[in-house]
This record gives sequence, structure tokens and C-alpha cells, in this order.
Amino acid sequence: MTAPADARRSEDGNYWWDGAEWRQLSDDGHHYWDGAQWHPAEDSAPASSSSAAVSGGGPVCEPVSVHHSVSLVAQPTDTSCWAASIAMLVGETPQAVVDRVGLEIDGSYGWDQIEPAARQWGLTPLYPACGMPDLLASWLYQHGPLWVVEIGAPYHAVVVGGIEGDGTEDGTYVTVYNPWPPNGGAVEQETFRKFESDFELGAGANAALLHR
Repeated sequence: MTAPADARRSEDGNYWWDGAEWRQLSDDGHHYWDGAQWHPAEDSAPASSSSAAVSGGGPVCEPVSVHHSVSLVAQPTDTSCWAASIAMLVGETPQAVVDRVGLEIDGSYGWDQIEPAARQWGLTPLYPACGMPDLLASWLYQHGPLWVVEIGAPYHAVVVGGIEGDGTEDGTYVTVYNPWPPNGGAVEQETFRKFESDFELGAGANAALLHR
């Protein structure tokens, strides 16, 4: 099937992405459904601020821009990054986070203990997948700030609050609210390429992303 020129196509070729949802292509491959009527497939699909089209020269990335207001919370101990990062999402202190769920502020916990604690705070897991900046932008747009595990010693939890750039890995920057160092914390801007690398290296923690 031939998808609209500016659209991303599903793996089975039956749908195209309009920037907000997947839309069906006709059986003959020459028309697409916009939710109300069929249009010739050669017509351009609606543009998206966070989409990537494919041309004869390879991927053509579109700019992305999503920002959320996040209050930085520093971790009070060497091992409480997870609690401080949850605190950023729920507007509490790390101590309040651990007190509610019966854990210790200086304890070292894995995902099997953090996930139920996060659910008690009303957070929802989002199971990660690899992708370009437009995928992260769509998550931020749909779900707000994200609790993320990346490489650390051995792993480290941070909050992603925004993404801005031209849609390429090196021309797009991720805003990271890092609870480290203890009693300080830092707001960092890093390229999507570096963020993606740190995120993939943190996959051994077997942790999902978390959002409100």
C-alpha cells in the first residue's frame, strides 16, 4: 500500500499516523480514511510537530517541543533517587513517599519493590520501547513528566520533563531533573543520543517508566 507522502505507516501497511492516532488505509492502497471520509493517498497527511516521514534520502525528522513544569527534588541519601523522583511527580518529599509505602529512605530497592510503592502513589507504569525523539515527545505529551531509570551505580532514577529540537538524535535535547547529588540535585540538558544511551544501559533494572 502507498501511504500519504508525509505520513508514517504501520508495520502491516494498513494504517498511517496523523500525529495523534493511527488512521486506516483503504484495501486498494490508494485512499486513506481521515475519520469522516476517504481521500486519495497522494494527498498530504496532516503535519505533526513530532513525526518522522521517510523519503528517498532516508528519514526526514520533524521538530519536537514538549515542556512540563517540574519542581526539582534532591535525594537526601545515596540510594533514595527513586523516592526523590517519585516525589517530583506527586509533589511530595522523599520522606513522605517512603513513609506511605512502609520503606526506608536509606534503603536500596529494586523494581519489584518500587513498582507497588509507585502504584500506591497513583502512578502508572509505561513499558518502554526504543524509538526516535518523536516517540519520547509523544509520551511526554500524552502522560506528562516521566520517571525513568538510566545507568548509574548500577542504576539511577530521574525525571524527564521536556524535549526540544529538530527531531534528530544530536539536534534534540532532553530536560532531565536529576535528584543527584544528595541534598543538591541538578536540572540537566542532554542530547537525545546521550539520553537514549543512558536509558538503554539502564534496561538491566527491568523497570518501566512511571507517569501520573
